[in-house]
Amino acid sequence: MELRYPLVLAAGLIVLAAAIVYMLTHRRKPDGTGAVHSAMGWILEDNPVFRASLRKSRILRTAALAGIAGALICGLVLAARPFEKRTVNTRLKQRDIYLCMDVSYSLCDLNEDVIDQLEEIISGLKGDRLGISIFNTSTVLYVPLCDDYDFIRMRLEDLREYFSLQKQLREYEYKIWLTDAEYAQYEKLITQLDYYDAGTLVDNTERGSSLIGEGLGSALFSFPDIDDEERTRVIIMTTDNDERALSEPLVSLDEASEMAAEHDVTVFGIFPEKETYDSERLIVYDRNLNLFRSSVEKTGGIVYQVSSSWSPSRIISDIKNQPAMEAAQITDEYEEEIPQIPVMCMWGCLAVSAACEYLRRRGGL
Repeated sequence: MELRYPLVLAAGLIVLAAAIVYMLTHRRKPDGTGAVHSAMGWILEDNPVFRASLRKSRILRTAALAGIAGALICGLVLAARPFEKRTVNTRLKQRDIYLCMDVSYSLCDLNEDVIDQLEEIISGLKGDRLGISIFNTSTVLYVPLCDDYDFIRMRLEDLREYFSLQKQLREYEYKIWLTDAEYAQYEKLITQLDYYDAGTLVDNTERGSSLIGEGLGSALFSFPDIDDEERTRVIIMTTDNDERALSEPLVSLDEASEMAAEHDVTVFGIFPEKETYDSERLIVYDRNLNLFRSSVEKTGGIVYQVSSSWSPSRIISDIKNQPAMEAAQITDEYEEEIPQIPVMCMWGCLAVSAACEYLRRRGGL
C-alpha cells in the first residue's frame, strides 16, 4: 500500500502527537488549580471497592481516548489517499482472419471438411474478426470481416449446402443415360448451383477457372486498414493450385504472396490429399503443391497437405497454434485506491471509544 499524499499523514501525526503531549503535561493536579480536595481522601483510597472502580474508570477512559486517537489516525490515512499499484496481463484479441476458399468443384470434399472444423473453432475465437472469401474465376466477399459469429455460422451452413450440391452434381459425371426423375433432379441441381456460381464464374469462358493469384489478392485487400500493424492478419486458403487460366491473370500467385508478405499478412494453405486425384490430374499434383508451398512460405506461413493420417481438424488446430495466430499480450498497469481498510478501522475505533464511554457513564465512574 502506498499513499498519494504522505505529507498529509505526517503533518497530522505531528499535530496529534503534540496534542497528546500537551494533554499529558497539563493534567490537573491537587494544587488548587481545579482539583477536588477531600479531607478524608485517604479513607477512600484505602477502600478496595473505590480503588477497583477508579482503576476501571481509568482503563475505560484511556481506551475511549485511544479509540478517538485511532479514528483520527485512520482519518489522516484516508486524507492521504492510500492506493495500490496493480499489474494485469491480458491477451488482447486483435486477429483478423480470412478464410479464402477455392470453390472449384474438384475441391468440394476438402472444403466441406474444412467448414465442419471451422464451425467448432469459431466458438473459441471470441473477439477476433473472421471473414470468408470464395473464388473461382472471380471472387465473392462472402462474409465481410466481422465478429458476429451467429451470422458467420449461418453463412458457413450455406457454404456447406453449396459443397454438398457440388458433390451431388459430380455423381452425374459418369452417367450416360438419365431417367426422367434423375434428369429432373439434375436440372434442379443446376438451378441451385447457378445461384452460388453466379458471382464466382464471371467471364469464365474467356478467362478460365481457378485463378489462384486473383483469389488470394482479393482476400488480401478485403482487410480494412491493411497497414494497421496493431492487428494480426491471417489468411487460411484452401486450394489445389490447379489454375486453368485462358488469359493472363491480373495477379499471379507469386505476386499475391509477395504483396501479402509486404503487408505482414500470413497465409496458411490447406492442400487436398493425393489419393483424391485422378490419373490425369495426378501428373501435376506435386508441381502444384511445390509451387503453392514456395509462395505461401514467403509470407511466413505453412502449407498443410491433407492425408489419411492428417485430417482437416488437426490442420486447423495446428494453424491455430502457429505463432502468427497468437493474440497480442499486453500489460496494463494502473493505480487503485483502497480506502476500505482505513474506513473499517476508523469505524471500529469509534465503536470501541463509544462503548467504553458508555460503560464508564453507566457505571457512574
